[in-house]
Amino acid sequence: MNLAQYTDSSILMGGDFNLVKDASLDRSGHPLPMDRSLSSAFIELLESLAMADVWRTLYPLS
Repeated sequence: MNLAQYTDSSILMGGDFNLVKDASLDRSGHPLPMDRSLSSAFIELLESLAMADVWRTLYPLS
């Protein structure tokens, strides 16, 4: 699939990436060690594709 053909449309992508954007908001209990390079790459991907976490957008402090 070539996503470039959908430049005038919104794309909804879902999945379990096993990463969190903000560990202080998105983890409960004992924090697990995080791979900072993966988290940074994930945040860069979200920003470069203008993607948003719908849950975090609707409930910023939950």
